[in-house]
Amino acid sequence: MATLIESGVPILYALEISERSVSNLIMAEIVHKVKEDVRQGRTLSMTMEKSAFFEPMIVQMVRIGEEIGDLSGMFKKIHAFYQEYVETFLGRFTAMFEPIMLVFIGGIIGIMVVGMFLPIFQISQIGMN
Repeated sequence: MATLIESGVPILYALEISERSVSNLIMAEIVHKVKEDVRQGRTLSMTMEKSAFFEPMIVQMVRIGEEIGDLSGMFKKIHAFYQEYVETFLGRFTAMFEPIMLVFIGGIIGIMVVGMFLPIFQISQIGMN
């Protein structure tokens, strides 16, 4: 949306392109409803708020972007915020997942070591009898 609006594409066409490029059918339907409300003269932020799908922060940033006339800039800021949020989440998730994987791989290696040495110990006990 930011790139389309920044390059001069009218908002209705930008919403149409966004609707067609979304692979999630639920999201495509929400964008379609937003597009129809904007076509009827409502503001983008009002229709986004009415859909109850978007977080209040996003709606507020879009509202501010509409008021100051820099909607593409606000979409870029929203993108930057969520890009950082996802990167932080994935970093924390992988940091939490690493110790679990270490214990799991350690257990597998332990089973392999026991599997290799157990026959040797059994052979040595047979030789003692």
